[in-house]
Amino acid sequence: MAYDKGFKLAMEIFEVSKKFPKEETYSLTDQIRRSTRSVCANIAEAYRKSSSQSREFEDQSEEIGRLIQFMINNPGKFGVQ
Repeated sequence: MAYDKGFKLAMEIFEVSKKFPKEETYSLTDQIRRSTRSVCANIAEAYRKSSSQSREFEDQSEEIGRLIQFMINNPGKFGVQ
């Protein structure tokens, strides 16, 4: 579940990054795409220029973090002994 949500978020951000100006291709766009691959805290920083989408991405990132923390706290529910 956490993997699916993380992957979905990364794909949404990738699609949005396609609309960025060409001059950002080697800086902002590349940074965003790399950060989404690791589903890390840099998502919020990378999207300061589009605040409405930023809040949505931050909310999704926080939900994914909670799911991962649940998995860490309850490994037996996920087949880990």
